[in-house]
Amino acid sequence: MVLVATNAVAQDGLPDPAFGYLGRSYLYWNEQATGDPPENFAHAAAVQRDGRIVLAGPINDYDFFCGGSTTSIGISRLLADGSFDASFGDAATPGQTVIHAGCNHDFGANALAIQDDGRIVIAGSDFFLGLQYASAWRLLANGAFDAGYGNAGQARLPRSASLGPDDRAWGMVVGTGEDRNGIPRDWLAIAGSVRDGAGDGVRRGAVFVLDGEGDYRPGGNYSDPDGTQYFRLGVFSAGAPLDNEFYAFGGCTANEIPRCYAVGYAMGGSPLRPVALLEVMRWPDFAGEFFVSWSFDPATVNAAASVPTSVAYDRLRRRVWVGGTVRPLGASDDRMGVAAFLPSGPLDTSVLGGNGRAMFDFSVPPAYTGHAQSNGIVVQRDGRVVLGGWFYWNDLADDARFAALRLRDDGSPDGSFGDFSAALPGVQAGQVAIAGAAAETRATSLAFVAGEKLLLGGYTHDYNVAGAWYFAAVQLTGDLIFADGCDD
Repeated sequence: MVLVATNAVAQDGLPDPAFGYLGRSYLYWNEQATGDPPENFAHAAAVQRDGRIVLAGPINDYDFFCGGSTTSIGISRLLADGSFDASFGDAATPGQTVIHAGCNHDFGANALAIQDDGRIVIAGSDFFLGLQYASAWRLLANGAFDAGYGNAGQARLPRSASLGPDDRAWGMVVGTGEDRNGIPRDWLAIAGSVRDGAGDGVRRGAVFVLDGEGDYRPGGNYSDPDGTQYFRLGVFSAGAPLDNEFYAFGGCTANEIPRCYAVGYAMGGSPLRPVALLEVMRWPDFAGEFFVSWSFDPATVNAAASVPTSVAYDRLRRRVWVGGTVRPLGASDDRMGVAAFLPSGPLDTSVLGGNGRAMFDFSVPPAYTGHAQSNGIVVQRDGRVVLGGWFYWNDLADDARFAALRLRDDGSPDGSFGDFSAALPGVQAGQVAIAGAAAETRATSLAFVAGEKLLLGGYTHDYNVAGAWYFAAVQLTGDLIFADGCDD
């Protein structure tokens, strides 16, 4: 049995008793009955300046005219106490609204951001008649669909259907002006990947730009045969193009050269091994400055996936932090990983034990082998880093727990954060209770609230209803002292 630590001193990163029930909230949607259990996955979360919380993700949505279920986008807004915000969304479902996909469409939502004026933008994909388009949607501050944005509220990379596009949008940056992140106010820079069904079938990292009205703005290093222009990353081995993709985009800074940092993966090496890459994009042309591969194993590239999922920029120390999931060479378990880069690209070996990288094992030998995934990263003003995601032990994949971990700059767990287990110092973890029973909970995003709290957004599985999933939010408190605007 894993022992629970007792606190001799006040701890950071504990459940916020003022939020939901014991710091946790699950969101049951008032959906039209479909005959199927609800499948609602909050893949993204953001916090407004007034402390209200917005979550978004794909939901199963019954459409009478289509005669069945489609995958639409659900958006919830919560008050600071974790309850639905009645001033947001549809009158019949206060605190909730849906971007309905309609017939022959399925929507996916992967990234969420809030403009300075309170309008909400979402990036994801529109799957239509076998083709997938990277897309964005915008809502007004009250949750009403912004029909003046793009084409009736939806904007997408205008790739011709004749190319057979299979595109994805995973990360997004909202422009906050020249004095902040260097991108024009309310413009979107969206990162993900493109693949042409009519081309060579290789997936490539891509960034494209929408202006404040949702109109596509051509720019970048690549032009499609149909004339669409955007930034596209080419990675090659022995002259052959390799699959690559951007999973996160952010950490923008308006220093000497306005920059944003994109992180993702490329498939390379012999034998073929996935490694991570870091790409620096320079505004306004989004030319790629460099990319570097990284490995968490000191000797070689990991034999299994090293997948970065988040990025943040420490303006005070001019350091780029990347969080993700790694699997050491020869191991069978995934671990939370973190790496630090200098703005010019190399690993920053002044931190994380002189390696510029570290990974954290959630195993508790000999009984428990841990499997962990990191999906978010934030940086404190004092330089300590917090990773957010989930973990489970051994084969108990259906018993996953949300998890947050704080690391010191030497890469060691910070025992003054969390109180989950004496065997796992620096960790706060748990599940969201539904109808009095603990339920599998996975955090897919991490953000700071009011500078001193942490918000983990994700989804939870109702053990009482087979196949049922709900949006979930967890808030942690303490003297965390997060840097203001660390990811503008």
